[in-house]
Amino acid sequence: LGEDIVKIMGEHIHDSFTYNFVRGSTAAVYPGEGKYLLKAYQMNPDFPGLLATVATYATSTHNLALRQEANKMWFKKREFPISLINHAYNTLQSVAENGVLLTQHDNDTYPVWMLQDAKNIRTDILVINIDFLLFDGYRDTIFKQLNIPPFLLEKIDVNEYETNWENVVQHFLFHYKGDRPIHIGLTVSEKWYQPIIDDLEIGGLTRTFKTQPDFNIKLFERELILDYLKADLEFTTLLPRIREMNTGYLFFFDEIYDQLNLKDKQFVQEVAHEIISNNEIFENKEYYESRFH
Repeated sequence: LGEDIVKIMGEHIHDSFTYNFVRGSTAAVYPGEGKYLLKAYQMNPDFPGLLATVATYATSTHNLALRQEANKMWFKKREFPISLINHAYNTLQSVAENGVLLTQHDNDTYPVWMLQDAKNIRTDILVINIDFLLFDGYRDTIFKQLNIPPFLLEKIDVNEYETNWENVVQHFLFHYKGDRPIHIGLTVSEKWYQPIIDDLEIGGLTRTFKTQPDFNIKLFERELILDYLKADLEFTTLLPRIREMNTGYLFFFDEIYDQLNLKDKQFVQEVAHEIISNNEIFENKEYYESRFH
């Protein structure tokens, strides 16, 4: 098993890059083996896959300088499909000034952090991946920073992710009383915040409690990169996930469609048709087919 292999590696090749990287990168968001990861990082920072793990460790330990350093190097490698970078850019533009953005997955989070760190885009936003909130050390610091009461996982096994996600997200949303606008990325499962979903409005690629007048129209006209949605022009194994993430644009288009001129409506129809045709099954598909026919 993995634990046995790492132990044997430690006995025989404890000074190697391989041992330090493997031992330092097996704990997901938990930074307990960080010293081994940092040693591997010093030995070979260009090793494929290493920078993602370093960015994770830096986030878990609230080491922004290290995350920025890793993301600047990672950005230069151009490993993310441009579709994910565009989606990340549009998500950041969807957040109000000085806002807090909740995300859930790798592909809706790491490109966002990368744009903040490597390109200085919307660094006013605090981006929180809810996976990290299941780690006590990270969660305690974030909740203290945002003046949210402490939350205990109690006796729920940390591997029961769905229960923990629901509990920690709802605790966050129910107890946050600060001035920073809260935004929930449309890639975050609605199950985690179902009790308050009717209190939220669509703001770009997010849900939030209150948008400014004409916020979505201004996003459409001035801020968002949308032409890339016309066609899939990249060859990437992430294409199914990208197509799934793009269904979030349908919520946004639905919000603004009636306010658009004829030319912009035709553009939205074209893009929406592309998104719908690329996803066989998703909620309210028939509605969107009719809406943008």
